[in-house]
Amino acid sequence: MKIYAYIALIIITGIGVWAVYHAGGASCRAEVAERDNKALIAARKQIADLTARVEAQTAQHVADMATIQINHEKELSDATKERDQALADVRSGRLRYARACPSGGSSGPGSKAGPLAGTSTQADADRRAETDAKFLIDFAFERDQVALERNECVGIAVKDRR
Repeated sequence: MKIYAYIALIIITGIGVWAVYHAGGASCRAEVAERDNKALIAARKQIADLTARVEAQTAQHVADMATIQINHEKELSDATKERDQALADVRSGRLRYARACPSGGSSGPGSKAGPLAGTSTQADADRRAETDAKFLIDFAFERDQVALERNECVGIAVKDRR
């Protein structure tokens, strides 16, 4: 009879363990599922916030680039008008390019005495002066364009580092 008592005790213990396990397991699974759902909801909210921030930054960057483009086109247009005006002034004679000429006592190639010294006419001198002035004005215009582009690149780099 003792054996039946031991078997009954083992069966009752097994049923008790099974009942506790299933009752506790369900509540544990519910807690884990609730915790995971809260974490998932928080992660989705964080993703939505970060996505909205990136979209706002992208929109701001596009607006900044459009402003830079407009400013660049305006500055380029102004510089082109200024260059064209300077060239027109050189052609009309209102603006003259002063060339440094060697003095009469120098030994340079332009200071030769004799009949060849005066062979250069005023028209040749004006043509050379206009050619030189156009070259210098074009060169200055190109340097201005490079400086403007460099300043815009530096501005973009500074903005991106903020």
